Amino acid sequence: MGVMGKSTILLLADAGDPAAWSRARRARAALSSGRGDERQRVLLRDLADMEALFPRLADSGDVAAVGVRHVLVTQQRLFLSHFDIGEIRLFSAPSDALRAFLEEVLAAHGAEMGVEEGGDPGSDEGIEKEGRDGVWVAIHEASTPATKTAEAIARACAEEGHRTEIWETGMIRARVLMEDDDASFAAETGAVIGREIARRIEAGGIGTILGLDLNWYLDPGLFLDHPRIRRVVSFWFDDVKAWCQAPYNACFPGAAARLPEALRHPKVLHCCYGRGQLEEMRLLGFANTRLSFLAAPAEALRRREWPSPETKGKAAFVGNPGLNVPPPPALLALLERGAEIEEIRSLAREIALLFARSHFAALVAREPSVLAFFAHALELRAREPYIPAAVVFRALEAHFPAVLAALNHSGEILNALLVVKMANQFDRPALVHRLWRAGLLDVHSNADAWRAYGIEARPDVPFHRLGEVYQNYLCHLNGSNACRDATANEKLFEIAAYGRVSVNFASPDVLRCYGEGEIAAIASLGEAEARVRGFLADPDTALAFGERARRRTASEHLWNHRLRGLLT
Repeated sequence: MGVMGKSTILLLADAGDPAAWSRARRARAALSSGRGDERQRVLLRDLADMEALFPRLADSGDVAAVGVRHVLVTQQRLFLSHFDIGEIRLFSAPSDALRAFLEEVLAAHGAEMGVEEGGDPGSDEGIEKEGRDGVWVAIHEASTPATKTAEAIARACAEEGHRTEIWETGMIRARVLMEDDDASFAAETGAVIGREIARRIEAGGIGTILGLDLNWYLDPGLFLDHPRIRRVVSFWFDDVKAWCQAPYNACFPGAAARLPEALRHPKVLHCCYGRGQLEEMRLLGFANTRLSFLAAPAEALRRREWPSPETKGKAAFVGNPGLNVPPPPALLALLERGAEIEEIRSLAREIALLFARSHFAALVAREPSVLAFFAHALELRAREPYIPAAVVFRALEAHFPAVLAALNHSGEILNALLVVKMANQFDRPALVHRLWRAGLLDVHSNADAWRAYGIEARPDVPFHRLGEVYQNYLCHLNGSNACRDATANEKLFEIAAYGRVSVNFASPDVLRCYGEGEIAAIASLGEAEARVRGFLADPDTALAFGERARRRTASEHLWNHRLRGLLT
């Protein structure tokens, strides 16, 4: 342990979260209890100060010289990060030694740190491992909101008898991408990381990789060519376009060129949370796809507090407006006038067609029927607002074969699908604006984005406090992100698990998961306002809806249900 005396450990925790802050203080005491060379220099800082703190540490010669590792402390577990201030040294000897030391501390002080007996997703306690694969749950970074979902999936894996570890890939991406200008050095780094990952797969008995979206994808050979890895599962949360066109997915040298091969590999299963995603992946030629809706964590079922008195006269919405673009003046005028959803969608289709005319100008010059194709596609979407964009394309293929061929040949198929999805791009902000304008809604998070719509939102909700917000209101609005072409989002299940009723547009995906009487399914903005007014005036009815939704979630829509068929 001599090398450990040369390290400084930085504990980052949310000072506003009493449970996490208390656990961090106990962790600091445990880590500081060594003697001589084994004694650690431990700093405890508020997570909110992280961005300001890191540059100061990096500029400090004496601290940078010895290296600083950071450990993010949450309510559930400690995330052990391989990250040195001033230099990223992935899987270096000091980093491995630090991890081993911290694991010893966790084992020795598990009770004091609040680790539930047999329940921590990163431990071996209480888990029957014989004949069971180890599982890695791949996320980008432990400090992002995706951690909430990763922890729920990891805990469900552990409850199903699998040794499970949440694995951050963001730092590996950062380390390799830093060397884009030196291909040989990047290749050498990739080889070193690849060997270490292979060693860990063998040592941990890892047989399954569960990735949120494509966070598992660094280089296809790491997992797809490894004989121990039997399956790689992508739980899709984001849209395919965002991932396939993102520059940071080209991680190791040559990885970008092999992405299509990896997406179609027989070991890889893509779990889609809506029919739109499923049909899109089939159109793109993904080999193995499955409709697998998102879910709620089992622990949400155990929290049943009465709504907070100060929120009894309001519903709530938590989230952003959707597409990250300023609202056009024509939309704001419609919202202020109280226009219904059909008129708002008509404007959305006009804007989508203008986008197509501009973005596909070169293609239109070669194939004039492109604009007619998009006009017909948007008209089909107008008649059936939730028909998947990929199904629209298939319906028009016989009439516009040259257009589909041109879109495929030019690599523009994902952007073309987006044009059809844009027909619903204003559904979410229109729903939120209608209820907020009527004085019936509190909007939480993304205050700057909502201000452009004339809405004053409350501060962002940290992901570990979402349950508190869900419980504090009798009912919630829920609107999907149009880019994903899937309407049964994670909030649908989480709100239900906490025993609250949600108001949703009546899409096939949503109604496949919950029925009327468990949720409120609406077809217009006026109906949404009427349903919310009814729930606020009759709390018993609202709570009865929520209780039925909670029971349905407990029997069908937990992460445990989703994982059982994947891990056997």
